[in-house]
Amino acid sequence: MVGKFRLTMRSGVELTFALVFGLIGVVLFLGTLDEFKAGRAFDRAMEAYSERVLEDVHDYLNDAINAKPSYDPPREVYAKLLLDEGAENPARFADAKRVLEDLRKRQVARMGRASLAVHIGLALADLGAARAKNPSPEGLQAALETARKRLEEALEVYPNSGDLHVNLATIAFLQGDLARCKKEHLERVKEAGEISYDALPYFYNLVGLVALRERRPKDAIAEFEKVLEFAPDWVAAKANLAVARAEAILDPGTDPRVADRMVREMKRLLGELRKAKSPAFASVSEALGCYCLRMGAASAALRYFADAESGNGLKWHGRFNRAIAYYLEALGGSLSVAKRRECFAQARKELARALASKLATNRDIFVGSCILGTIEAQLGFLDRAAAHFERAAAIAARTDDPFVKRKLPRVRLSLGVVAYLRRDYKKALAHFAGLTPPTEQAEKLEALVNTLQTKPRISDFTARRLDLLTPNDLSVSALISLPATAEAVQPKNIELTLTDALRETTRALPFVLEGPLLRATAVNLPQGRYRVELRVTDSAGNQTTASGDEVSIDREAPRVTPIEPAPGATIAALDRIRCRIHDVVSGVDLESVQVTLQMPRGSALGSRLLVSRGRYLYSSPDGSVASGSAVKAVLNCPVPRPTPPGSYTVVVEAKDTLGKGARGAWNFELRPPQGGKKR
Repeated sequence: MVGKFRLTMRSGVELTFALVFGLIGVVLFLGTLDEFKAGRAFDRAMEAYSERVLEDVHDYLNDAINAKPSYDPPREVYAKLLLDEGAENPARFADAKRVLEDLRKRQVARMGRASLAVHIGLALADLGAARAKNPSPEGLQAALETARKRLEEALEVYPNSGDLHVNLATIAFLQGDLARCKKEHLERVKEAGEISYDALPYFYNLVGLVALRERRPKDAIAEFEKVLEFAPDWVAAKANLAVARAEAILDPGTDPRVADRMVREMKRLLGELRKAKSPAFASVSEALGCYCLRMGAASAALRYFADAESGNGLKWHGRFNRAIAYYLEALGGSLSVAKRRECFAQARKELARALASKLATNRDIFVGSCILGTIEAQLGFLDRAAAHFERAAAIAARTDDPFVKRKLPRVRLSLGVVAYLRRDYKKALAHFAGLTPPTEQAEKLEALVNTLQTKPRISDFTARRLDLLTPNDLSVSALISLPATAEAVQPKNIELTLTDALRETTRALPFVLEGPLLRATAVNLPQGRYRVELRVTDSAGNQTTASGDEVSIDREAPRVTPIEPAPGATIAALDRIRCRIHDVVSGVDLESVQVTLQMPRGSALGSRLLVSRGRYLYSSPDGSVASGSAVKAVLNCPVPRPTPPGSYTVVVEAKDTLGKGARGAWNFELRPPQGGKKR
């Protein structure tokens, strides 16, 4: 019979478009906070905005506007907030436009031109209002064209603005004009070099989308990873990154180790894409299905293909590959007779439909015919099997595909076996004649030796955490066969061990055998990192070993250990906060770390954020810590001036890589020496 045929995987993953509001960067901040010293209220508004305490931003902005009505930046930020709220409440777009129109008139009257922020804001307000009406594709294109014209008018006033070019590049991309997007705008941003910090993630996202459209997934991955450095919670960018990885893992030129790492990242992201109802969910699921199929994991492939179909995204090649997965699942040997027949029936149905499609290539037809022939032979329909194998041979005769030519001898062998089983000996001999004839006795002896040297087979070996009696139970299962001796598997053939990497201990794990099926459980394991190893030895001395993936039992959240100042200490000067964050099993997600210093009662600032999203917000005077640099397990947080005397509280928040959160806090006193210099 023809063995397991594998199709070279090709992905139909299509490009995922991020929402227009995620793609068009609206940059409404012109300058730094140092330039906005008109009032304390606006300073507080900007600080609240940076900490995403939006309910306070409105109040502070109103105070700033009332204090100095002629001051434009608070109104621009207010318009930005209205645009942000437009995603939930479309009426906000009209409110934003009124504010921006008023600003435009005031600025033109005062300076002869409107600010860059006003131009971009008006374009976004118009586009947001148009999208809120759920327009037809033509209507959306008309709205994009209107926004483009408004931004091009602004470009005449601000010809070197990278922010304008990013927005215009976004519109060109959405209009399908890839050349204009790339050449006229993205390249201009690189040449001019004038782009605001807020617009950078949108710029990198666009560069990544262009690379993805040009079938350069590795370049796209690099760009989308830059986006997430600036905007780690942007779901659209995560979806784009997942799609780029989906194309990369199916590229035969991708390093298997790199592909495996990307697969782990894609799996972690799937739930978020499903929740966000992202179009990328189906594409990424289909790509993971193709990858699992390439790795021989048919069951996992079928689950991913089902997810892709639930997202209405399973395309022709996905269906073709799903048929192959059904076929391989049926050959796995772990299914009941009824389930095996059901898998064969599903594979037969999918393949018959796929091979009738105009999308099927000669290789597709060859592989599909071979699989159908094997299925029919397995089910005992020899006439049908012969017809499918003959179709495969006919394809091989009229194609120069190296893969098909390489597999043709197996097709001839299968045709010979089917003819022999049908007792058509002349035809069987004709097919066998095309093969290299070995010496008969030598062949039989070689076959016997090869059989006796065949190692035990372990398939579907899994060792995973499963909630059996407690959330910390381990379930192990495997299918075992002994081809060399054809004996039934017995306990004497099995050695099953459980190793705890943290404690460096190994112990035997009790198991039960149900025919060829091995099962074992370990209930309520203590915290640790466990690995299961299965060793099977037959009576001929052949041995096969399989190890499961490491399973972590993590019961504890990260721990925070204060270092300096010590809890309850009284210190004379304060220039840094030091502490350690550690998690024994899963490790600390350093990007989740946040450190807040609560100031003494009566201070001008109630608290000061020292670390946000795993990055320092201030530089140290000696240069050992730079603002924006990433934290490590031991935190050394610079504390800026002023630091008035009194009681301080340090609050440290972090999560481990599984998402369990921890919060540590401690107090200390700052008492400068009498007559000493105040900080």
